[in-house]
Amino acid sequence: MAARASELGLSFPEYVTEIGFQTVLLHSITGTLVPLLICCMLCGFYGGRRRFSDGLEVWRFALFSGLALTVPSLLYNYFLGVEFTSLLGGLTGLVIVVLAARRGFLMPKRVWDFPPREDWLARWTGRIESGGADEAVDTGRRVGFLNAWAPYLLVAALLVATRTIEPVKDWLSGVTVGATDILGTSIGDSVAPLYSPGATFILICLVTYGLHRMRPREILDSWRMAGSQLAGAAVALLFAVPLVRVFINTGTGFGTTDLESMPLTLATGAAELGGTSGRCWPPGSEPWVPSWPGPTPSPT
Repeated sequence: MAARASELGLSFPEYVTEIGFQTVLLHSITGTLVPLLICCMLCGFYGGRRRFSDGLEVWRFALFSGLALTVPSLLYNYFLGVEFTSLLGGLTGLVIVVLAARRGFLMPKRVWDFPPREDWLARWTGRIESGGADEAVDTGRRVGFLNAWAPYLLVAALLVATRTIEPVKDWLSGVTVGATDILGTSIGDSVAPLYSPGATFILICLVTYGLHRMRPREILDSWRMAGSQLAGAAVALLFAVPLVRVFINTGTGFGTTDLESMPLTLATGAAELGGTSGRCWPPGSEPWVPSWPGPTPSPT
């Protein structure tokens, strides 16, 4: 990626920013339709009449909900950066949709609901039952509106501060942990743990324990519940992440010069099957790209 950015005359951060914007632009096209698709699937699989067409009754509000997420996400990506696309975009969309729903904006006249619980299929319910594991973390204390939203607001504020205040950003990104010549190869990698968004979430999680005045047993129960839900995904990530790293570092990364990398081999094969002769767009035209600093990429 660094070599490609150099060919285009862009710095690596500018190249990553450009890719992020074009990615969120493509996602926003399909993302606007996701709420409507979910409504149709919900009515088709879980409705009393099992009809997908029932979900179309809410098409106006569903499209509005999609735009309430995708439009802010585009703006946050363009003006703040890729880190804030999902976080602030989703938060902004949630606020807009909740306020609109409470006022009945674009809502259908007929209210949809699930059939009676005794008619539910066994596969509809999860492993966590009401009054079961989640009762252990019920403190009996009421959490106010501002206190409930405080963790989300703190995460957003801290991410904005660590990405926009240069001294803080330089200090956090300067603390790195890594290795060189992994397993005798020329591959090396490093990570900035304090600059990672995960560090922000962990810090705010610890702060939230104090904000909500949680007792040690309540904290332990919350970790136990979260751990049981993440166990399945953790197993998949345990093998997927190393596989992706091997995928990325194939080719010259392993010290070989006669074999292309796996991503480039797959891209070349897809281009040959598509008959594009190595071009991603017709001769004489070029794709639209955002006006980031640096020259506009040209077809190669």
